[in-house]
Amino acid sequence: MDHRCHRLRFILLCYYLVGLLPPGNALSSSSITQNLSSLQKQAATIANSFQPSEFRPWLKNQHVQTIGGFLLKENCAYLPPGDFEAAQHIAAAIVDKIYRPKASTQFWHHRERIETLDGDWFHADSRWVSRVDAPTVLIFHGLESSSESMLTQEMAQAFNDIGMHAICLNFRGCSGTPNNKLSGYHLGFTDDLHQYVARLTKQNSATPLYLAGFSMGANVVLKALGEMGEQAALDYNIRGAAALCPPLDQNRNAEFLARPGINRVIYTGNLLKQLKKRTQRMWEILCDGDEDTDMFDFRRTMAAQTVTEFDDAFHRGVNGFEDCWDYYRQTSCIHYLDKICIPTLLLGAKDDPFFDPVVWPIEKTREHGGAAPIKMVRTEHGGHLGYSFHQVETAEDERLRKNGISPPSWAQCELSRFLKHVESHY
Repeated sequence: MDHRCHRLRFILLCYYLVGLLPPGNALSSSSITQNLSSLQKQAATIANSFQPSEFRPWLKNQHVQTIGGFLLKENCAYLPPGDFEAAQHIAAAIVDKIYRPKASTQFWHHRERIETLDGDWFHADSRWVSRVDAPTVLIFHGLESSSESMLTQEMAQAFNDIGMHAICLNFRGCSGTPNNKLSGYHLGFTDDLHQYVARLTKQNSATPLYLAGFSMGANVVLKALGEMGEQAALDYNIRGAAALCPPLDQNRNAEFLARPGINRVIYTGNLLKQLKKRTQRMWEILCDGDEDTDMFDFRRTMAAQTVTEFDDAFHRGVNGFEDCWDYYRQTSCIHYLDKICIPTLLLGAKDDPFFDPVVWPIEKTREHGGAAPIKMVRTEHGGHLGYSFHQVETAEDERLRKNGISPPSWAQCELSRFLKHVESHY
């Protein structure tokens, strides 16, 4: 881990030299002398006092949650009580999905292009609340997602609903415009997060910050917090974080997803299709369509039949890893949890079809003998980012879709509840 720590300090020093950090923030003495254990103890008290609510899915199957949740979440995040009423609600949602396409609306208030120190850029999309000095939540989306995805916008809406600004940092190449480089987009790429946090601190060091992410974005959030250590709280005023369905240990997950069966048939093929489409597009622009490019092994990348084969062929050349296993070792957030110093919620489902269910490092939390101030909440059902078809107790429940308004789903609301809980302690 030493080489990664040195790399982070080098990045922070660069930010300071170009004026992105105020004097005293980069490598500050307070970050070095403050007792990390003391910060973790204080944060754990806040995290562990959070009381999670119950997820009550009417449809429990992991694939129905994962796929059906993706397709029908807008109308079926919540279902009325009663089996007949719930089934009727889903049937109406399917008809609505087929015959009434969602109207295009402008969700975000502002888009900003951020130039990076390595000669590239990324987009930050903001959605504000009326209170100017409100806390700000930085959102990090999943693999092949963006600020335009329903999950991202649900999350932003949930944070707006508790009075917090929401800013989505689109990973490079995910905001609709090709980037300048092939690199800078992977499971553990945290450089843009570090730069943007430093930038916000430079603009207003008093602004309370929170971090949130789902899937790959959740991994990036947790890894970055581990890299920052006590600096997250002392130098950047990051007060809390919420992570939905992070991969945790991609070494184990890659093997799990590659096993023969429905997971490989349904999910691996679709994921590879998206990754290859993106790679083909970038290859045509940045490699001039040269199949013999020395940037990466193009032929082997496009011929990959599993995610591990793709990662081995692509990331070895583009991002400088030895192989796919080295890539997973260096980027999986499970190796960084011990250094997190702020109250953090980690929410995941036991039946997530993307992840090895054996991996659930609760022993790393302070509540169970470890160091990390993380509240780990694991539901029996929910699939991967599904968390839909939650059955409410009364037909008058305000969360049921009424007048075309669909509130954020159960998981997004749970994350916002946690951040509100943390903020209440300040």
